[in-house]
Amino acid sequence: MSTRLIHRPARTTRPPAAPEARIIEAPPNLPEGKSGNIAMSLLPVAGVMSSVVMMTVVRNSQFAALGAVILVVTVIGSVALVFSQRGKAQRTRRTQREAYLAYLEDLREELAA
Repeated sequence: MSTRLIHRPARTTRPPAAPEARIIEAPPNLPEGKSGNIAMSLLPVAGVMSSVVMMTVVRNSQFAALGAVILVVTVIGSVALVFSQRGKAQRTRRTQREAYLAYLEDLREELAA
């Protein structure tokens, strides 16, 4: 029996396929300026003006006391409105941030697999 040597070229492997491009969503934008309804901003002004008119036009002591009560309630309501709007904006930003971080974490897990 004879031995025959066969020369085979080295095995070549194909390069891995290029991964498809992934598009990552941009982070949420922060709201610019004051976000709120203009009617909500004018409501305290209307309350203060009505109480001032009631105290100055009607000279009865009962109406003057009622005007002072309306003035105090309006000022307290405007302060509460300001804090409520600020808290709402903070909650919205926090919710958007948490949702975006969860999206990034899911994307990281998917790309690692």
